[in-house]
Amino acid sequence: MKIEPVTGWSLGISGKSLLNTGAANRANACITPPFSPIFMMPSQSDKIPVNPNEISKPVLAEAKEALIISVKTAVSPPMTHLPIATPQAIKYEVMFPEGRDFTYEEVFEMIPEYDVLCSMFDFPVNKELIDHASKLRLIANYAVGYNNIDVAYALEKGLTVANTPDPVTAPTANIALGLMLDTARRITECDRKLRTLGKDMKVGVLENLGMPVTGQTLGIIGMGRIGKALAKRANALGMDVIYHNRRQLCIEDETKLNVTYVSKEELLAKADFVSLNAPYTPDTYHILGEEEFKQMKPSAILINTARGPLVDEHALVKALREGTIHGAGLDVFEFGDYPLPELLEMDNVVLTPHIGTQTMETRIIMARTVCNNVIGFLEGNRPVSRVLRP
Repeated sequence: MKIEPVTGWSLGISGKSLLNTGAANRANACITPPFSPIFMMPSQSDKIPVNPNEISKPVLAEAKEALIISVKTAVSPPMTHLPIATPQAIKYEVMFPEGRDFTYEEVFEMIPEYDVLCSMFDFPVNKELIDHASKLRLIANYAVGYNNIDVAYALEKGLTVANTPDPVTAPTANIALGLMLDTARRITECDRKLRTLGKDMKVGVLENLGMPVTGQTLGIIGMGRIGKALAKRANALGMDVIYHNRRQLCIEDETKLNVTYVSKEELLAKADFVSLNAPYTPDTYHILGEEEFKQMKPSAILINTARGPLVDEHALVKALREGTIHGAGLDVFEFGDYPLPELLEMDNVVLTPHIGTQTMETRIIMARTVCNNVIGFLEGNRPVSRVLRP
């Protein structure tokens, strides 16, 4: 993808960057994340250009065109070096701390001077921060989800909120599928036991039996981009797919995806696998709790790659312990980065630390999407992925 040259504004990134330690705190480059907030402000003539030699070499090969967007010459691969921007070409000011993320308090102190804030999915953009950001025009989130942002209040204040839906669709659907296969066929459990050199592993034709996948019914709660992508993958495995969504899809989409709309109650009763792919909102908080688990099959497996608070995790522990459901594959957890300790002790649970989009390619594309959202908003020369409602 060719990156068009831009002139006249300054970009600022705050948070971890792909620059080596000691890189300039102000630079006219768009650096791929992970990062915390990004800020924008009008350019000044005294900004320091990035030296391409300071960019981490392992990243350079993967992120060539994502690194510099504020130079007169458009950057697109193949290329062997990155041009140094002259002061006349500087458009965006890059702001980032060295080797860490900005704290909320630091952002709160700085935000009044900036026009754009780019936030990670776990950085809180609340009413207090929005009110303090007197110049703020755009909040560009580095995620498809935006439950970290008070979207309703931001829109009420006339701000634009943007997210990154396209890059995360395939990798998140893939991790959901991986958790389904892993949990059903006990892959991680058998790997873990085998590494004990046989102490915890029994081998035999009737040992380590898993659950089938082909011919089973997958119930998807939340048929957005990721839900649709997962449905396609499930169809390829020979699964029947039913779904529940805030709004039923049109008949053409249902036919194309080979899916059937049902009520949530019917989905829970029929599905062998229940995958959560809905956004986190007040309406979806604890969408699965003790009563819902009782409606599921004793052989059912829960998959959650959406947001942790969609599941009442204490109720899940109880359901797994009592055999109300068979197992769970979780990439997200209700109370933060770690699951309840009880889940760590269960062989019928597969856990991953929110790695749904954790590939280098995805991270680079997400960073590019954030940059394009910002540039498109300021320049009007490319589409912006706008969040239109909470």
